[in-house]
Amino acid sequence: MANRRLFSLLISIPIHWSPPIFHYRYASRTSPATLPGPALPKSLNIALSYRSQPRLRTTLPSQSCIYSPSRHVTFHHTNTLTQVGEVVSVSGSIKKQEGGKKKKKKHSSKKTVEKMEAGDTSLRNLRPNYFVGIQISNEDIHKALIRIQEDMVSYDESLFRALVDVATSHITLLVVHVDTEEALSLATSALAKCGKQLMDDLSACPLQLTFSGISHFGHQVVYAQLVEDDHYHRLLDLAEYVRNVFGEGQVFMPDKRTLHPHLTIAKLSKAPRMRGKHAPRKIDPSSYKQHLDIHLGCQTVTGLQLLAMNKSKDHNRYYYNSAQVMFDIKCKDNMDHTQCCFPRRPILKSQRRT
Repeated sequence: MANRRLFSLLISIPIHWSPPIFHYRYASRTSPATLPGPALPKSLNIALSYRSQPRLRTTLPSQSCIYSPSRHVTFHHTNTLTQVGEVVSVSGSIKKQEGGKKKKKKHSSKKTVEKMEAGDTSLRNLRPNYFVGIQISNEDIHKALIRIQEDMVSYDESLFRALVDVATSHITLLVVHVDTEEALSLATSALAKCGKQLMDDLSACPLQLTFSGISHFGHQVVYAQLVEDDHYHRLLDLAEYVRNVFGEGQVFMPDKRTLHPHLTIAKLSKAPRMRGKHAPRKIDPSSYKQHLDIHLGCQTVTGLQLLAMNKSKDHNRYYYNSAQVMFDIKCKDNMDHTQCCFPRRPILKSQRRT
């Protein structure tokens, strides 16, 4: 018979329970044995299902359990003799030792930095959740971004979900990982120190960032380029100084890549591929080819901000501002954004009122 092809393989493997020591006994799923007696069994009958990741079925007299990877295993007295699980405990509860999801350990900021300096690779997967940025609030730049995005959506409506909200426009100087109030306090103190040291220089000679031309990163991110003039090089020096101050302040910075300041217009990571829905694998340059040499405008740097990536946006749809330092600059930017940011644009044809 077909079921006879699965031979019962009885293997006695000791596991360390003290006292007493119990054993596992493996059997095919076609012949699960039953165990007599009300006392704790001397062996567990586990039926194997032969898959790439086998699950184990346990048969216990008047005791059964289900194992959850993220919780303890606990026995529940029922009349059902077979339940599905991966690891079984006879003593009451155990923790899963291998596989499954692991709980993230919280690290204090100073310990995190010390571990990274010591070469601890376990912290490489910590994702940044805050960043130091410069807000781009110039109305002319916003309007130019909207024109580019509208043409991209006209070319391919599936790019709509990849568009970055113009109201969140900014330049990123560095990203950090903040997981405790202590770490946030260290980051805030480091930003305040930067503001104190940079106040005189950037107030007397403001930084002017000029945006001109469109480029991309591997057809996955489309961005507005900065003109590489004297102000651009001052921006690079500013970013390097801020990084050094944050490093001295024991703030954990997971990204060590060379800074490439840019103003993001669209990125595919905002629009993950969904089953049954069309989503592009890359952003076709034809969608923005008429804007390759566009001049967007000039932004005066009025301050630095410590912004949260994962917190809710404010009433202007900008990032949650945890701390900021403002320079002594009178900015002439027009703060009326009714023609670019409010309501949010671009708008799909299907969303427009007829």
